[in-house]
Amino acid sequence: MDTIRRTLAVLIAVLLFPVLFLELPDHPIFIVLKIILFLAVLIGLYLAAFPEATLADIGLPGHQSGSGTVNETIRDEVGKQYDGLIDLITKIIESVNSKYGLAIYILSPGKQSFSLQKSSGSIFQSEVQQDNEMLQSIKNNPSGIVIQKKDAGDDWNSILTEQAWRGSETIIGSAIIFRGMPVGCILVYTDHFSEVHEQDRNIISGLSTLFSNGMDQIEKIEKLSMDSYYLERIANMVSSIDIRTEDDHLWDGINHLCRSLFSYDKLTLSILETDSNEATIKLVDGMIEDMNSGETFNIQTTLHGRPIREEETILSSYWENDYQDSGRFKPGDSSVYHFMSILAVPIKINGKTRGSLALEQLSTKGYSETDRHLLEFLALNLEGILSWIEEYKILHQSAIHDGLTDLLNHAAFKERFEEEVSRASRFNQFLTLVVLDLDKFKRINDSHGHLYGDYVLQTVASIIKNSVRTIDVVGRYGGEEFAILLINTDKEMALAVSKRIVESIADYAYSKDGTEVKMTISAGMSEFPTDADQIRDLIAKADKAMYAAKAKGGNLVTVFGDTGVEMPSFTVKETEDNESD
Repeated sequence: MDTIRRTLAVLIAVLLFPVLFLELPDHPIFIVLKIILFLAVLIGLYLAAFPEATLADIGLPGHQSGSGTVNETIRDEVGKQYDGLIDLITKIIESVNSKYGLAIYILSPGKQSFSLQKSSGSIFQSEVQQDNEMLQSIKNNPSGIVIQKKDAGDDWNSILTEQAWRGSETIIGSAIIFRGMPVGCILVYTDHFSEVHEQDRNIISGLSTLFSNGMDQIEKIEKLSMDSYYLERIANMVSSIDIRTEDDHLWDGINHLCRSLFSYDKLTLSILETDSNEATIKLVDGMIEDMNSGETFNIQTTLHGRPIREEETILSSYWENDYQDSGRFKPGDSSVYHFMSILAVPIKINGKTRGSLALEQLSTKGYSETDRHLLEFLALNLEGILSWIEEYKILHQSAIHDGLTDLLNHAAFKERFEEEVSRASRFNQFLTLVVLDLDKFKRINDSHGHLYGDYVLQTVASIIKNSVRTIDVVGRYGGEEFAILLINTDKEMALAVSKRIVESIADYAYSKDGTEVKMTISAGMSEFPTDADQIRDLIAKADKAMYAAKAKGGNLVTVFGDTGVEMPSFTVKETEDNESD
């Protein structure tokens, strides 16, 4: 009976399979028909392979599997990923500027309108007609545009709820692209155009790209999500990942998932360094003697580099017979570590092959096509996660750094200040704050223009950054004011660093477009916990010391003393300054 059943199942699958490739009209009925035929082919092949199975075992709609039907699981998990993507966009906008209001509009299928997917507050309309010229102009402009109320006309009130407008209100808009077509837009609202910065506009444009890429990835995942068990496992891993946290959390999730799904003696996940042939190993499970996390290898002529350089899956029970690579990670290493079987898939990040995920066994038992399908599916999910992480890191870096000097901005510096004070307190360490302010900087802008002033600020920022360690924290605290946190450093050690910075700034030959100037800086210092154990007090005392240095003519470092008065300070050698203030 099993033989007859298997034969009939194979016959049905073989007869139906060619129908999938027939040219049919692009109509929902025929699309549904193709899906049904595809499922019938899968069912036929499944019953042929497992003649003891029943339709209920497959989990078709109407037949309950362990955690609901396949379709319900797919719908729920895809919906969660979409909602999570929207929430991510919202959080990033809030971190850029808390005064911004956000709205995400998507064209409604079958309707002539844009539907509101998410908004902060209640100022945005839930539906906007498709012919709204404001949304159309934003939708058709991939680089994003800025529109003020006074220039918008009646279309403004079709998007935002009616209220008394001043005319200075502004919207930053950027298009959302899906399947290569504009399908909606992200709108960011602010009460006054002065709140809008070019840096923010670029970030919002980047968020649209992030959202568009996310929608593409979600669609791919939905199309391939036929295995309800694996979908549930991968969805649980994805939902546990917060792209704002350290990468180790992601690698741990992948490791745990692979352990439960595959058999291997070594698991290796590698990511290609930017503009390089060197890949860094991010995750290892199993044998570590041959290659461990953090180590690098060249992808040229190596087995583990093949999925990256050839952009292909490799599957072999005896790889040295099937591939002519010189070694697994380096030439000749296969003679020492005798791995036989391998299954390795490429990993893409933002559309480019940038990594690989490999399973290896010491035996020739090998891996099946099912294993290949599952690992490729995991790689597809990783593409989405890693792409989102990379985009988030780029956007986050833009959000926390000053656009002119590339130092931490005021808010980011304060946040790091809190972290470092907490760490210093836990480990009973010193921490020294240095506040620096350029002397008579206004004369530069007045005499030579703001472009020259920007050049001076950039140069000074570079001098300061290059004068401290990588563990120290440097920020642009204000217009021409800078701040440094010297980690695990007391006043005595910090004094030498501050003196070197002040001298370097005074000695530097500032020259641009044939114009040369001299520039000096004043610095004030306070120490945690000697002077204060609260951030506000440390800043106030460092500021007081810095202004004391200015009062003495500048080009000077002043240290705040334990008794609340300035300690003896040193004066950097005088520099000529022919500029008059």
